[in-house]
Amino acid sequence: MRIRYITGRCGELEKGLSLHLSEQAVDYQGLAINSSFLAQSLAYQTDLVRQHALSAEEGYLIATSYGAYLLMLSLIDAPIVPDRVLLISPVLGTAIVPTQMSSFRPPQANRLKVAIAEGRVVKPSYLRIITGEHDPICCPNLARFVAKQMNIDQLDIISEAGHNLPKDTLDDMLQDFLSRS
Repeated sequence: MRIRYITGRCGELEKGLSLHLSEQAVDYQGLAINSSFLAQSLAYQTDLVRQHALSAEEGYLIATSYGAYLLMLSLIDAPIVPDRVLLISPVLGTAIVPTQMSSFRPPQANRLKVAIAEGRVVKPSYLRIITGEHDPICCPNLARFVAKQMNIDQLDIISEAGHNLPKDTLDDMLQDFLSRS
């Protein structure tokens, strides 16, 4: 099984979800969104993410949090896209959580918002989003809105969960995703 993984901000390839995925794959490659990666320009970051994503040809691509955001930016007007994609607690634009009186706005949030509205974010053959009901970075309302605009295949909002999803729930959903051919 071919799996490509993109971590979230400050993610590591030697532990956590990356290690778990590497143990399941025959062909595994991860891309860490670490401090040296983030020191590069946003254009360079999205180019690297696009190259990494395209190496998932006929495989599975999983991206987490800010890594998922960079993937979405890289899919704007993309000529080729990966086939099966899972976004875990993805940053999808500006997240506003009134109950916590907080907000999060990533770079080029408006660019992504406009590209989604115009249908310029190229959708993979199968796209699934998993996020927590109380995620302050991946606002569930924004996830629902994006899912509707992009006609996303499956959206799972995990009740009572935040940005870091419960391990058992995530394991079950990963197995379901990886069993898709």
